[in-house]
Amino acid sequence: MPFRPKVPQNELPVLALRDTVVFPKLVTPLLVGREQSKESIRHCARSDVPIVLIAQRNASDEDPAAKDLFRVGVVGSLLQVVNLPDGSLKVLVEASKRVRVTRFIWRGACRLARVAELPDSASSEPDLREEAIARTVTELFQRYALLNPVVPKGVTTSLAGLKAHGMIADTVAAHLTIGIAEKQRLLEVLDAGRRLERLSGILQKEIEILEYQRSIDTKVRDRVQKAQKDFFLREQLKVIQDELDEGTGQTVATLERRIKEAAMPPHAEAAARRELDRLGQAQLHSPQASVSIDYIETLVALPWNTRTEDDLDIARARAILDRDHYGLEEVKDRVLDYLAVRKLAPTQAGQILCFIGPPGVGKTSIARSIATALGRKLVKKSLGGVRDEAEVRGHRRTYVAAMPGGIIKGMTKAGTRNPVFLLDEIDKLARDFHGDPGAALLEVLDPVENKAFADHYLEVEFDLSEVFFIATGNWLENIPPVLRDRMEVIRFSGYTPTEKIHIATGHLVPELLKAHGLAPESLAIGPETIGRIITDYTRESGVRDLKRRMAALCRKAARKIAEGSGPSVAVTEEDLAALLGPPPYHSCSLQVTGPGTATGLAWTETGGQTMTVEVSFLPSSRPGRGNLTLTGLLGAVMQESARAALTYVRSNAERFGLDCSRPSDLHVHVPEGATPKDGPSAGIALVAALVSAYKSQQIDPAIAFTGEVTLRGRVLPVGGIKEKLLAAHREGVRKVVMPEQNRPDLVRVPKEVLDKLQVSLVSWAHEAVGECGFQ
Repeated sequence: MPFRPKVPQNELPVLALRDTVVFPKLVTPLLVGREQSKESIRHCARSDVPIVLIAQRNASDEDPAAKDLFRVGVVGSLLQVVNLPDGSLKVLVEASKRVRVTRFIWRGACRLARVAELPDSASSEPDLREEAIARTVTELFQRYALLNPVVPKGVTTSLAGLKAHGMIADTVAAHLTIGIAEKQRLLEVLDAGRRLERLSGILQKEIEILEYQRSIDTKVRDRVQKAQKDFFLREQLKVIQDELDEGTGQTVATLERRIKEAAMPPHAEAAARRELDRLGQAQLHSPQASVSIDYIETLVALPWNTRTEDDLDIARARAILDRDHYGLEEVKDRVLDYLAVRKLAPTQAGQILCFIGPPGVGKTSIARSIATALGRKLVKKSLGGVRDEAEVRGHRRTYVAAMPGGIIKGMTKAGTRNPVFLLDEIDKLARDFHGDPGAALLEVLDPVENKAFADHYLEVEFDLSEVFFIATGNWLENIPPVLRDRMEVIRFSGYTPTEKIHIATGHLVPELLKAHGLAPESLAIGPETIGRIITDYTRESGVRDLKRRMAALCRKAARKIAEGSGPSVAVTEEDLAALLGPPPYHSCSLQVTGPGTATGLAWTETGGQTMTVEVSFLPSSRPGRGNLTLTGLLGAVMQESARAALTYVRSNAERFGLDCSRPSDLHVHVPEGATPKDGPSAGIALVAALVSAYKSQQIDPAIAFTGEVTLRGRVLPVGGIKEKLLAAHREGVRKVVMPEQNRPDLVRVPKEVLDKLQVSLVSWAHEAVGECGFQ
C-alpha cells in the first residue's frame, strides 16, 4: 500500500503544474521536465513526505514566481517515478486532500510551501436536491464522454459506482476539456453540492459546443471529401486529355492569340485584355477562371468585322420571292424597294420591318425568303412569353451562370454583322416584376441607338446598325406604342380561296408528298377537290389548317400504296367524307333565323369573321320599362355601341315607321357566348337588328354590316376592311354594307372578292337600314 500521510503543518515540496489541475482522490500521471520541478520530486522521494501540487496561472512561464501560482491545490503521494531517456521524469501521483498555501519558502533549489488543510464540506447524508443534481451530472457526463473522444472509456463506468458526491464532482471535473482557470475555480469550491451545480451548467454548455462542433466537422468533412474527389477527377481528366493531346485549350496564351485574331474594336479588345489579366492571376480550374474564360470566348466569337455581301440582283430576288410565296405583293414590293435603295446607297442603315397578320399567312416563311434573296444569314429569336429583360439584354456577370442576351447570342450564331434577324411573336411579350422586355427592345429596334447596343453581360458596345430586323405578330395593338413607332408596319391579310388553291397546288402538295415519301404521281388531287377542302373543312385566314388536311390525305394515300392498292391514289370530292370525316363547315353557313337578327363582320387577330346579332322583346303581356339586357361576353365598347344604337332607333322611330310608344324590355345577344367580343364596328348591324325586331321583318342573312354609328346616326369608318370582306366572301355573303369613309380600303381587296360581293357604301344609319329591303 502506498504511503498516505496526514498533511503535516511543516514545509512540503511544491510541484508547479503547467497545464493541468489535479483533484483529490484521483491518480494522475505527470511529465516533469523543469529542473526546479525535478528537484521537488527528488526531495519528496528522499524525505518520504507528501508533495503539494499547485497549478500556475500562465502555462508559458518557465520559472514561475510565487505570485504566478494559485494558492489552492492538493497534496499527494508519489506512487511511481520513472526516468525517461531525455532526462525528464514520468511521475504517478495520488492526490489526497485540498490545501491552501499560506507561504512559499525556498530551500536551496527546492521550492517548499506551508499549507493548511481545506476540509470537504459535503454532508454525510445529502438531501434529495443534491442527489438529483449528482445524477444529472452523471448523465450529462455520459453524453459528454460520447461526444468527446479525449475522455478515457473506463471513466463513465467507474463514475457509475461512486456514491460520494464530492468524488463524483472531482472525477467529472478532472476529465473535462476546459480551461485551467475554470478547473481551478471548481477545485476551490469546497461544498460538493455547489460544485455539482456549477458542473451541471458547464457540462450543458460543453455538450452544446461539442454537438455544434460535430455538425460543423461533418459538413466540413463532406465538403473536403467532395473537393478532393473533384480535384482527383480533374487531375485524371487532365492527364487523359494530355495523353490524347486534347488539353483544355483555354490557356492564357491561346486566348491571347484568339483576341489578336478577332480584330475587335479598341474598346472591346481592352475589355478582353483586362479579363485576360485577371485570368492570369487565378487558378485555371477555379470558378473565377471559368467566368473569365466564358467572357473572353463570348467576345472573340462575336462577328466584329465579318459581314456577308448583299446580292442586289433585283430580278433574282423577285424570282425567289415568287417561287417561295404566292401573292403577298405588298411585302415583295417593299423588299425589292429596299434592294434598289441598297444598290444606290450601300451605306444605308439596316431596315426594321414589322409583319402583322393572322396565323398561317406566311410571315415567318417570307422572312426566310428575304434572307435567301439578299444572300444573308437568318437568325431567329422567339419572343412569345418572354417576360425577363435579361432574355434581351443578358445578365450582369455578378450573377451565377450569367450569359449574354438573345440579341448577342443571335449575332454569335449568325457569325456576321448583317444578318436578317427575325423577332418572332413580338406581340406576345409579357411584362412583370422581372422587367419589361419590350422596353429593352427599344434600343435594339432604333436605327439611331442600335449602333452602340450595350448588353449587360458584355458591358461593351456592339454595332447592330447593319442588321435587317423583321418582327412578326398577330395583333398590332398588343405592341407598345413607343416600340411600334420604331418599326415600319406591313399588314398581311388572309388569302382568298383562289389564292389558297394556288398555294396548295404549287407549294403545299409538293412539300407534303416529299415529306411522306410519295412520288409526284402518287397522289392525284384536283383544284376542285382542294376548293371543297377549303370551303367545307377549313375556316381560317392562312393555310395551316389546310396543310394539316392535305397531310392527312397524304397519310391515307401512303397507307393504301403500302397495302398494295396500287402505285397511285386519286382523291375526288366524293372521297373527302370517307378520308377526312364529315365536313365541319358548309359552303354557306349563314342561316335564316327570323326577325331581329342581322349579320355583322368582325376583325380578330386570326383574321376576319362573321357574327350574328340577335334582338328579342319580352312578351307583350308583360310590359317592361325599356331596360336593355346585353349578353354574349361583350366588351365595354360594344355595350356602349348597343346602347347608342337603341337610342338612335327610338329617337328616329317615326322615320322608320316604328311604334315605340309602349316601353318594352329588350335583350341583345351575340353568339358565341364564350368568345369575348369588343369594338364599335357592330354599330349598324345592331341598328339593323333593332329595326328588324321592331318591324317584325326578317333581314336577308346574306347581307352583312360593319361600321360605327353615332347617336345622330352618322356612320364612322372602322378597321380591318380587307379581312372582313375576305371573311364575307368565304362565308357566302352576297352584299356588304360599310362606311363611305372606308372606300379607300377597297383598293387592297382582291378583285376576285369584289367581283363576288355587292358593296354598299353609306354615310348615315338610315341609308344602311334602307339596304335591308324592309317593306
